[in-house]
Amino acid sequence: MTRDHFISWAESQGYQFDDQGHLLKKLSNGVLMRFRIIRGIVHQETRYNEELDLWQSISHGKLSELNISKDNLIKGLTPAIRETNS
Repeated sequence: MTRDHFISWAESQGYQFDDQGHLLKKLSNGVLMRFRIIRGIVHQETRYNEELDLWQSISHGKLSELNISKDNLIKGLTPAIRETNS
């Protein structure tokens, strides 16, 4: 998958770019999700502490190894749990 293809898919799912170039989406339950693409790796994260701007990594994968399923879901992300600042 190319970066442009991934971005098109993310935007079709309601993600929008923030001022730092990350793709953000607020879910109906108020949870904020984001995708960051760094050096060809897609990182999927959720913010769990708004005051401290702490994020938890929930999955990641090489952009070149990702696919879109018949159900329009991303395939190829590996589950991971790790917290990050900003």
